[in-house]
Amino acid sequence: MTRIYLLLLCLVSPLFAADCVQINGYHLASSTETEKGLLLAKEGGATVALDLSNSPDLEPFRERIWSTITAYVDILFVGEDEAFALTKLPPKQAAVFLKNFCSVAIVHIGDGGSWVSSKKGLAYTQSDKSEIIRLHSN
Repeated sequence: MTRIYLLLLCLVSPLFAADCVQINGYHLASSTETEKGLLLAKEGGATVALDLSNSPDLEPFRERIWSTITAYVDILFVGEDEAFALTKLPPKQAAVFLKNFCSVAIVHIGDGGSWVSSKKGLAYTQSDKSEIIRLHSN
């Protein structure tokens, strides 16, 4: 919810300033106001991050997604499925390709970790194993 409020603040307040504005992919599908918020964020000097991980079917919004990435996005987060839908490439190659359109591209491959690509190079980071802790109330 914080991300939505942040986007809304960009839309309604010319005095609002943020270092970073992050939106989820479903905002591109559900809101025509999103682009206005992104424009205001960029004009205000904010870094724009777009998270397409776990987004609904990207195909109907493919053109809008590419337009948004090339015009506004500094940091792009995608899951391996979304990366493939956009690029038709496997995760590592998709990360390298996507960084041509933004400063940093992160392709998350579930439990397998993530590929992070930027103008400085390509890195792989493994996911840490996590333990589920169940809390019981008495």
